[in-house]
Amino acid sequence: MFLTDKYRSSSHGHGHDRHSKKLHNYSPEAFEEALIFRLKSLPPLPPSSPSIPLSWLASAVRLLSATLSSFASLLSDPSLSLSVADLSPHLDSSSASLLDAANSISAAVDRLTSLRLHLRLSLRRGSVPLWDPEPASASLAFPLSVPPAPRGRTATSVRRAVFAVEAVSSLVVGSVLAGLGHAAAAASLTRIRVPAELPWAHAFNAVASAVQGRTGAAEIAAVTAAVEKLKAAASGNDGVEEAVVATEEMAEGLEALGNAVDGLFRAGLRARNAAMQSFRAGLGPNKCK
Repeated sequence: MFLTDKYRSSSHGHGHDRHSKKLHNYSPEAFEEALIFRLKSLPPLPPSSPSIPLSWLASAVRLLSATLSSFASLLSDPSLSLSVADLSPHLDSSSASLLDAANSISAAVDRLTSLRLHLRLSLRRGSVPLWDPEPASASLAFPLSVPPAPRGRTATSVRRAVFAVEAVSSLVVGSVLAGLGHAAAAASLTRIRVPAELPWAHAFNAVASAVQGRTGAAEIAAVTAAVEKLKAAASGNDGVEEAVVATEEMAEGLEALGNAVDGLFRAGLRARNAAMQSFRAGLGPNKCK
């Protein structure tokens, strides 16, 4: 099931009422301060591991969801002046691409979950383990790069917020795809940086540097290693327990990541709807505060 269908099915009844409530007003300064706090609150990555834990990826996705929610709140502030040009590029491509990326990542997580179930069944039966995870789709059309930062007269509050959303989206989506084995995404992480003059640049670039050079998810790598060890074992039972434990740990990580991506789709859709409402309102060509 695509996340669009999941969202529609959960938008009836109380869930719809909860999401349709008016968002609290949110100042540009509060938006940037919250982003700094969230970036600094991400758990540290294991220094000696070349991979990325699924739990860390889930935390990063939740950070992006929270940033999108803050962005939607910022746009709901009636005192914030903006022009349609502030939002047009974001609505034309970036926000829709993020929803597509969430769908693609969700599908990749579903495939891994299905493979895990087949592997678990093989382990119970004592048959040759079936485990051949494929990297995330290389055809994903998402900009794994940071757009030019707004400067001078173009650096309105809304455009700075849009830039922050797009930069964080590139970092998080790139990290998740790298964790799911997407080689091009892993390579792109070396280029994802923001200018030092931004208030949240230090925190952002620190996260980007920490994830740079890593590829694959730690839990998936552990399952692969356990399966290979099991296949090479002289006895059919040697290594089964290790494979079972690794499989269960991966299951927990996949569930956390899948739930986080579901939340990302919802947050992305709400942020896009908020941007569309502001765009349609035609608040005029005044500069943002």
